[in-house]
Amino acid sequence: MTDRRSCILIAAALCLLAAELRFFRLGDWSFHGDELATLDETRSLVAGPDAQANSQIHRLPRLVPVSGYLQLFGHEFFGRDEFGSRVLPALLGTLCVLLVFLLLDQTAGRVTALATALLLALWPEHLYRSQENRFYMIAALFASLTMLSGALAVQRRSYAWTGIACLFACAAVLSHTLQALLFGGLFLAIGLTAWVGRDRQLARLLGVVLGASALAGVVFVVVLLPVLRGWNSGETWGYSVAHSVFASISQLGWPIVLLAALGVLSIWKQGDIQTWYWSAWAAVWAGATVVLPFVVAYHPAYVFPLSLGVLVLAGRSIALIYEALREHNVPAAVAWLGLTCVLSLPSLVSYYADGSRFDFREPAEFVSKHWQPGDRVGTFSPRLLQHYTKDGIEPIGLRVSNPLADVQKLSRQGERLWIVIPSSRSGKPEDLDRWLGRHCSLQLRHRPKRFDYYENVTEVFLYEPEHGLRVAAGE
Repeated sequence: MTDRRSCILIAAALCLLAAELRFFRLGDWSFHGDELATLDETRSLVAGPDAQANSQIHRLPRLVPVSGYLQLFGHEFFGRDEFGSRVLPALLGTLCVLLVFLLLDQTAGRVTALATALLLALWPEHLYRSQENRFYMIAALFASLTMLSGALAVQRRSYAWTGIACLFACAAVLSHTLQALLFGGLFLAIGLTAWVGRDRQLARLLGVVLGASALAGVVFVVVLLPVLRGWNSGETWGYSVAHSVFASISQLGWPIVLLAALGVLSIWKQGDIQTWYWSAWAAVWAGATVVLPFVVAYHPAYVFPLSLGVLVLAGRSIALIYEALREHNVPAAVAWLGLTCVLSLPSLVSYYADGSRFDFREPAEFVSKHWQPGDRVGTFSPRLLQHYTKDGIEPIGLRVSNPLADVQKLSRQGERLWIVIPSSRSGKPEDLDRWLGRHCSLQLRHRPKRFDYYENVTEVFLYEPEHGLRVAAGE
């Protein structure tokens, strides 16, 4: 079998695997998080803002127009329901796996490329972002292409590939603003390899990166900064540095992070330029994880597009051990390659139990079926719940910071109160849990069985004034 033919066959198999995983049960999950907001944002691109022009629904798609218009295309072409709105991210997630293999095959070797692509295809977080109606998968694709093009630029000492990497970085920034870190990462990665290799020709490529960064900076200041001003002001999502670091590690999985650390250590034995290059990108991922909580209202999804460097280093470790084993025992080498690439299998299987998200569809249908005129409904995510309830039901939002105060206030209004509460394995806030247990009856608990540690539970409680009065009398 020729090398070209084997490459095509492996690429086809990877593409099929990635597509099967990303389209499996694609429309089964209810909308979650900001997925409904994405529908409003893309609608505002063609219909104008429904609210004030300075609202985030209006500003966000104009701040990230590449992802905004790509998502708009996906919605118009495939539909705006749970399946159609996620088709584009699923296609891009599949394409990302394919391109990672094909481009890494040219710079890092066949086994490293295969191992990295398999890790990516089977990575639950990548699968989740590929089945989410949001811009993270778009940003991740362009960020990955930036890093992969930079690797080709380093290998070939190519100004053209450096320029292509900068163009992809621009597309990533216009897909998710925080990906501006890619310009600094590209400068660091190419600069480090030039310094390690004492290669002046590589160092000259930095001029292309600096020029593109300056041009991108002008565009940012003139065009994007006015739209960005005041973004998320006052928001505090509570991510400390320790919380951020462990969230990022959990997002990738400990086995992948440990294999990546082994890949970094291999520099002292192997010392190849490409390992230095990808180590720089892993450092960018780690640095962003530590620094961003001090700069923005942080969420772990913000560093998801920057994760490829860690995966490549893990793939490099797998390849090194595979090559060492193959010299003595080929079956053992093949078994090692296969086993290490399914390290996240328990989480992957668990993902398909609930899509790694809370279900608002079933609780909404239950409330709609039993709702009576005059009833009130309270929940943390009123927009999501309203999307699935019948007309006439307008859920009231509960503050995440102090839900019990809001629930008690609503309960004093003398009407039946439905309370829809999502919670993880850590459970509900303790004071809220006690109050619900004493004053309400549990009507529904939706808890799909997962095979890892996590749980996504959605419960429906009913407060009836008569019951509340009896409890108060007993007090």
